[in-house]
Amino acid sequence: MKDIKCLLWSLLLSCAVLHAAEVDKGVHFTTDPLTGLKRIYTNNPSLLYLHDKEVALLTPEDRAAIRGELAIQLKDSNYLTIDGASRIFIALGDETGIKLVMEAYDRSSGGGGNAIKDALNAGNLSLLPYVMEEVDHGSKEWVPTGTDFSPLPSLQFMAAEMIIEAIIRSEKFTPETRAWAEQARRRLGWLYREHYDLIYDQLKEWWAHNKTAILAQKYDQATWLPQDSPALLARLAAPGDPPVGPPPATHVPPAAVIPSVPASTFPSAYWLAGAAALAVLALGWRIFRRK
Repeated sequence: MKDIKCLLWSLLLSCAVLHAAEVDKGVHFTTDPLTGLKRIYTNNPSLLYLHDKEVALLTPEDRAAIRGELAIQLKDSNYLTIDGASRIFIALGDETGIKLVMEAYDRSSGGGGNAIKDALNAGNLSLLPYVMEEVDHGSKEWVPTGTDFSPLPSLQFMAAEMIIEAIIRSEKFTPETRAWAEQARRRLGWLYREHYDLIYDQLKEWWAHNKTAILAQKYDQATWLPQDSPALLARLAAPGDPPVGPPPATHVPPAAVIPSVPASTFPSAYWLAGAAALAVLALGWRIFRRK
């Protein structure tokens, strides 16, 4: 019985020591940022987040090398790879890189969408012009899944939803503007899909009148709000069964779901295996000493 207790305590202690070592390794780097970035990205591209202090350490040479690596990653067909590369490009604030992110979003039918959405919701409103381009010119096709589940939303719908959500969340906009966005979100959930253009048109009007203020980052001056068109009022007043709304706001293609926690908090196979090995060695040493 004592041997079993010894084994359990050894296993727990070994897990704690090895996990602490992994946490210490972390997802941040403070020296040689390019090497650190490549190491972390290679180990787990889907969970890499680049923070301000890491960006500040990057030299022009580092940035050039990172851009080249990320441009390759954005051409991948895997949603996780595209998402990881998109997050870094957005963190770098590189206009050319963000354009590449939007191109990948188009090409992969939404790849990197989580990265864009998270950045907008976190207050990075500099992305609004790029996402608005998708409302204007993005694909309107809802992609069938070949299953009983709802089709994946169109790029245009996801872009409109991201912009509306960003307005609602940001206190940089006036309460009136945020209330209008909240109303637009409710209507997207109520209208039939074939009538979403009525909301897209309102969003385009809002952008056309407030674009100058938004590009100047004077969000509290983006106060012009569109009026409901006769077509929209008629649609909202139309009788009939409650329309089937879009997928919920959190809906993304399954492969694109990214855990919003640092990579270092995930127990990995190598330290679990190492902990087990140390526990076995500790038990063996205890038995050996008894002999």
